[in-house]
Amino acid sequence: MSTTAGLIFGLRSESGGGDKATILSGSARDSGDTSWIEIPSGQTRVVDLTTTGLGGLDTGTVQASESYALYVIKSQSGVVGAFASLSFSPTGVNVPTGAVIRRVGALATDTNKKIHAFSQVGNSSQRVVQYDGALSSLARLLDGTAQSLTPIDLGPLVPQQQGSDSASVSIVPSGAGNVTSIQDAGGGQQASISVPSTLGFIPTSGTSRMDYTNSTAGGTTSVYVIGFTDTL
Repeated sequence: MSTTAGLIFGLRSESGGGDKATILSGSARDSGDTSWIEIPSGQTRVVDLTTTGLGGLDTGTVQASESYALYVIKSQSGVVGAFASLSFSPTGVNVPTGAVIRRVGALATDTNKKIHAFSQVGNSSQRVVQYDGALSSLARLLDGTAQSLTPIDLGPLVPQQQGSDSASVSIVPSGAGNVTSIQDAGGGQQASISVPSTLGFIPTSGTSRMDYTNSTAGGTTSVYVIGFTDTL
């Protein structure tokens, strides 16, 4: 096995919201481990979701409430750029002949087709994405009343793909004596939440789901996604 396969340094991504995301300087091996893709120090590449092609979407037009993969690309002539795609698999991406690519991050759009503001932390293939918007915009469940384990879809804030290993969530139970119980969608890690708000990570393993239940008939639970871990 190659000693360079999967290596990535820098190439952190971020967005203040709106239509654009920025990829900072760094370098990475392409998805096929054939060459390095580099954005030189002091330079960036911008992805604009309102355009198609290099610097935009690989195909189509931007969709509301979707997860997008962020890629860097090096053309056959050596030009380095960036783009976004609905496909988190390099084999499903629309790229020019001879180009090489590498996924370097992910973003999510809201109901207005705008990017949820985020920043990416980390310098290697293990990254944490942190959302920077108002908590109300990050809700995936508001005042849920279930009294048996019920799934919550955390997408598009947590991508449904294998690189997304766990979600950072804020759990807010309410109601006298109510305790919220949560577990990952596979029935593994479990926890009981009784304080007004608890922040923690829960495994998602590419499902973008978790389960919850209330302990009392009058109890409710709200769940907000604060971020997620991402293996590039």
